[in-house]
Amino acid sequence: MCKHRVVTAEGDLAAFVADLPIARRAAAYAAEAHAGQERQADGAPFVVHPLEVALLVHGAGYRDEVVAVALLHDVVEKGGVTVEGLREAFGAVIAGMVDALTEDETIAGYEERKAELRRRAEAASDDVVAVFAADKIVKARELCVVAAANRVSAHDVARRRGHYVASLEVLQRRLPAHPFTETLRFELAAQLLVPALARLGPAGAPVPVSS
Repeated sequence: MCKHRVVTAEGDLAAFVADLPIARRAAAYAAEAHAGQERQADGAPFVVHPLEVALLVHGAGYRDEVVAVALLHDVVEKGGVTVEGLREAFGAVIAGMVDALTEDETIAGYEERKAELRRRAEAASDDVVAVFAADKIVKARELCVVAAANRVSAHDVARRRGHYVASLEVLQRRLPAHPFTETLRFELAAQLLVPALARLGPAGAPVPVSS
């Protein structure tokens, strides 16, 4: 499963993990798991999303295993991989961290499912919370794109933003001084400058301000 590479005309998108043996293997694994999938925001290969999340985590100085978790965080939820398969490929620690970042698809309601995910992430290690934060930063940016392009309904935009705002509250409790927490706060505030999202402000889902 690890032969697939993510390459564009500009070069290997996963080049930043070249010196990280576990993350390098995780990048190939994620590319294979997400092969053929497209990101809703812009039609790019879906694997660009975990690569962006992993790049944030790598840039913040996290170790090889945590960068690997960032690359793998959607392979169970969206890539058809099982937690058991991930455990066989990467070990129990990485599989457990990915599991903590994976939605419980047996919960039908969007708000209930997302709330359960936030509870599990908040109860996890600081490393898991950091990946959770990086994921929400990237998704908040993607939401601006899909909203501006009118690719999703106003209802869907509002409930996604509500989840990201609630996620920021988790981060302010768990990682109050972390740069990712401030970055997500900024991204959510900046969303309200986008015409397609401006209607969500202050009467919609306000951005909590850290004390």
